[in-house]
Amino acid sequence: MTQKLFTRNFILLILGAFETPTVQACIPTMLEGENIMKGNAVVNQVASLSYLIAPMLGGVLYAAFGLKPVMYASVGCFFITALFECFIQLNYQRSQSKGSVLSVVKQNFISSMQYISKEQTSISKMFLLTAFSRFFVMGITIVGLPYIVRTILGLNAQYYGAAESTLA
Repeated sequence: MTQKLFTRNFILLILGAFETPTVQACIPTMLEGENIMKGNAVVNQVASLSYLIAPMLGGVLYAAFGLKPVMYASVGCFFITALFECFIQLNYQRSQSKGSVLSVVKQNFISSMQYISKEQTSISKMFLLTAFSRFFVMGITIVGLPYIVRTILGLNAQYYGAAESTLA
């Protein structure tokens, strides 16, 4: 049996992971000065809150109403959000860089790595500690939690959402 890895659903899932970095990249064009830090903090707080509440609320709604109403509500919320985003206006600022996109990305990556490794070494230490801990925690959460809740404990999806929110 052969299966394709890059199915339509897989590609949509991967593209959804770019939403938060895209929002964070827009913050400097919408805000100035000290407000940039405040804007990034708000974006991160909203993302953290959604990671905490969404699994629990999804599990409860799934158990109460079933899958179709939850999916219809998700699609509706997506389109309402897309409608609101249509009204966001960003000023276009033409960059002064010369060269191809890959050379600009390469230069930005090199300069950021130099900044992290030479000027702000505490950032690189925190990054390594976070990466190390997430490596273990995410593996246990993604693989172990559904198995424990559904198979060992024999609970339904409602409890899985609550368990995932509790771990978040």
